[in-house]
Amino acid sequence: MTFPNAANGVKKLFTAEILTIVAIVSVIVTAILAVTTYAAGTVATQSESLGAAGIALGSLIGMFVTGGAFVVLAIVATILNLVGLIKATKDDDAFKIALFSTVVSFCLIIVGGIFSMNKMAMAYSMTESLGSIASLFVTIYTIQGIRNLAVKLEDYDMDHKGNNILKVMLVVIVLTFIGKLTSAIFFGIGGQIVGGWILIAAYVLSIIQYLLFLSFLSKAKRMLADK
Repeated sequence: MTFPNAANGVKKLFTAEILTIVAIVSVIVTAILAVTTYAAGTVATQSESLGAAGIALGSLIGMFVTGGAFVVLAIVATILNLVGLIKATKDDDAFKIALFSTVVSFCLIIVGGIFSMNKMAMAYSMTESLGSIASLFVTIYTIQGIRNLAVKLEDYDMDHKGNNILKVMLVVIVLTFIGKLTSAIFFGIGGQIVGGWILIAAYVLSIIQYLLFLSFLSKAKRMLADK
């Protein structure tokens, strides 16, 4: 028994996950630069310091560059995810729910980008939180689809690994969601610097989630290639 469609799809999901990790790193750098821009801008305004103004300007330029990189990487990764899941749906129905959730997540990325460009920090953070929920469904049903294939291939060890890694990822995802929600609250009450650092911590934590998922996709890719 072979699943060529799923094998091809998982390969694309694996590549998309690598791009997503790079995109998250871009977001972290962007967030750090945003906090630096805000802090330096405040100092420059209060003390009329040219040095602080220069730091603020440099951070602002860097923020636009890394922010743009995130948008491009996120779009490419989403397209690869869509193509990969569309192929995988031919071999297992669980991928269909993952596909629908990916579309929702993509829409939230676009809306979040609009909020970010208009400096609507609170709305952006809330959109990010909703995006985390959509991503959660993508993760759950992608892993479930792979587990279903593992059972069909009688690779019960892979099925067990999928169950364990999903439990760990759910804990990380919940903690990341709490972090993003907390940052949104701080943004709402005017605590941009504190909210910014909490958001950065949440993104760093999310990298763990993506690395775990990448590891599982790598195993799935090998499993499907061996059959």
